[in-house]
Amino acid sequence: MLRKRAIESALGSDQINQKDNFFHINAAHNYIVKNKIESLETYREKYKKYRNDWVSVNQNIINKKTNIKNPLCIDIEVASICDLACPFCYRQHIVTPDKIMNDELAKSLVDQAIELGTPSIKFNWRGEPLLNPNLEKYIKRAKQGGVTETLINTNATQLSKTRALKLIQSGLDTLIYSFDGGSKETYEKNRPGRFKKNNFEDILNNIKTFHKTKKELNSPFPYTKIQMILTEDTRKEIDSFYNFFKDIVDEVNVKQYTERGGDLSLFSNEEKHRITKELNQKNVNVDNCEFLISNNEIYYSTARIPCEQPFQRLLITYEGRIGMCCYDWGAKYAVGFANKELIKKSEKDYEDVKKRIENNNKEFNMMKPNMPMEMNPCKVEESNLRETWNGNHIVNVREKMISSRHGDISICSKCPFKETYEWEKIISK
Repeated sequence: MLRKRAIESALGSDQINQKDNFFHINAAHNYIVKNKIESLETYREKYKKYRNDWVSVNQNIINKKTNIKNPLCIDIEVASICDLACPFCYRQHIVTPDKIMNDELAKSLVDQAIELGTPSIKFNWRGEPLLNPNLEKYIKRAKQGGVTETLINTNATQLSKTRALKLIQSGLDTLIYSFDGGSKETYEKNRPGRFKKNNFEDILNNIKTFHKTKKELNSPFPYTKIQMILTEDTRKEIDSFYNFFKDIVDEVNVKQYTERGGDLSLFSNEEKHRITKELNQKNVNVDNCEFLISNNEIYYSTARIPCEQPFQRLLITYEGRIGMCCYDWGAKYAVGFANKELIKKSEKDYEDVKKRIENNNKEFNMMKPNMPMEMNPCKVEESNLRETWNGNHIVNVREKMISSRHGDISICSKCPFKETYEWEKIISK
């Protein structure tokens, strides 16, 4: 079985060892160790176990050893609003409200994750987390509760010098930039602004400023990564992308492109012709395949393999819908509901976006989304994270994953997530 990770490193230090070397100044250390709740060594071992558990999930599924008592990560959507209109984003074809998570719900979710002993919290999903003014407060709350790793993905549009200071001082462990292009032209094509023009130079300067601020504070945290999605345009710019960032982030990555409604071109016309010809010779139906590019080699899918995400994490939308996979945009296949009242109120949020689109509101003029459809219609009954993690809905999914019955799960049957496929290389004749 050939399995490929969706993210490949072009430049990177050893994240685990780097973090281990600086655990004595990790924000959670300041709260946990200094208050004699745990020793530094105990805290270090917890981090290593969490990382080991994360990467060993796939083998555990194969061996049918999947009794993970608690989620390894909780993803909290502190903001569903985003200020960009990227053509490869699900927002292009699935209605997504421009909302900030209720403060009490956010704090409750952090506290539940702490009570569960969850080692990692990621403070975003569909939106830009820096658009929530309380973000740093939630990060600090998590670190004070002993959460080993806190993370965010950001487009860096809001990453001012002031915000950089707040993020670093909050105790954030990992910051991941999304920056799709190795040139001004490609970047601005892939990441247009919704409310105002998004400029390549401004975002590059924000990232440089964050790096400079870390150095001024002599802080190794947060560990910084940057990643670019591979499309026909960006594949030609990997070297320039690397050169832009090799000295101002800890890790440079490229990520496989997954079609999410934007219908971007993954291959040139010449490549499409060659792929079709070669797969026809193998009696393979091109329309039934997913494709992947790694080191400029092209692969096609031959089979499905179990997805790790339902065994690793829970994701919660701004209104409290609980999902099991980041590819299930907005938890259409909900496995729980964190707040029944907010779920009911949110129905108006989606209708409001639909009306704005119909009225040609300028903030949505680059999008043509449809209303999301329920993939797992179930009664909205409020449940906490512990109940959801052990609940019938997600347990049923895990059982089907273990027995490779992806087709029995509506949201998973045609999922394009690259890590859920086996791959075979297409060899040019």
